Amino acid sequence: MLRLLPPCLIASTTLALAACGGGGGSNGNSSNAISNNNLGNNGPGLKTGPEISQEVAVVSGLLAQTDALGSAGNLPLGSAGKPLLTGFNKAHQKIDIQATLDCDESGQATVIHGSDEYQFRYFTLPSNTSVSYYEMDNQDCVFVYDDEPSLSDPNAGSVDVTIVSDGSLAIGNSNSLGPDYGFTTMGEESGAEYYQEVSEVSAIDGSPVSDSTVYSRMRLETESDDGINIARLWLEMASSTEFYRSELAHLSGQRDITAGTPQFPMEIIHNENTGTMTIDGDYKYRGEDCSVARAIETTQPILVSNFAINANHSAFIDGEVVISDSADSVVVQFNGDGSATVELTNGDVIEISAEELGEALRNPPVCEF
Repeated sequence: MLRLLPPCLIASTTLALAACGGGGGSNGNSSNAISNNNLGNNGPGLKTGPEISQEVAVVSGLLAQTDALGSAGNLPLGSAGKPLLTGFNKAHQKIDIQATLDCDESGQATVIHGSDEYQFRYFTLPSNTSVSYYEMDNQDCVFVYDDEPSLSDPNAGSVDVTIVSDGSLAIGNSNSLGPDYGFTTMGEESGAEYYQEVSEVSAIDGSPVSDSTVYSRMRLETESDDGINIARLWLEMASSTEFYRSELAHLSGQRDITAGTPQFPMEIIHNENTGTMTIDGDYKYRGEDCSVARAIETTQPILVSNFAINANHSAFIDGEVVISDSADSVVVQFNGDGSATVELTNGDVIEISAEELGEALRNPPVCEF
């Protein structure tokens, strides 16, 4: 059964959905959103089979992490190796109905736990659908975790983690029999308010391991019934991460990701009975570490067979996407045997074998999200 976060947006979703660029905080504006006007092309091109195969591998990573959020019910992890909504999880266990809580070191969190009627936006359900829910509004709430295992850097050993959380979020699940419906919201859709978490991770001896800042706005609604999990997602995420250990330094940088829109969410259907996934919707992403910003438009729903979170055994066997940056726009048609037919910007058509695509999926580029 699909379990809605205890929750997340999704950070890793740093999906990893690890996302985006710098500015704009919980009271910031939507300048982090990626538009077709600020796509870049300083990274690998979109002109050869290997380049496009690597791009498909990035897409696969994004989809896998989004599915992890929507259908596995796991919390994405920030660079601190803690769920982005750790503060939420830590605070909501302390109350039954409503309370204003003091945080570990400073700040407050107002938490509400109850049942009410809820209007789902992305599924056609009665406006009086009964849900159990939590709402949380953090005001610079500081949570401290001492002597914790580092999930983002296992070689660091035990670490101390400080997370400063600011902004609002809500999660809930339907109370009715039949299909299980859930929702998660973070920040504000119209008010441009982001949910923000700032993490500092240090070794027991005090030496720094990593710092990160993540801004998120999201609406996620889910349906789960008899092994078929549907997630409909709108997400804007921005992250900036600094790793201080040399072997992870290449992962430092700023990243942005946008999935769907508030009116037209991305849809991911994961059929556990057949091991397939269907994806319909648009992504935009920007990564400082790979000097690229791209838009990925699904023009025919993508079908992925043998789906696994690590994508090692997956194959794209149907569907079509348009991958664009400021210089190129290519159309990728996935074929039933796992190969792809690509129309390049200049109109030339190239074929990418199933073996080449499979190798790219097994060995994604450094800038995979």
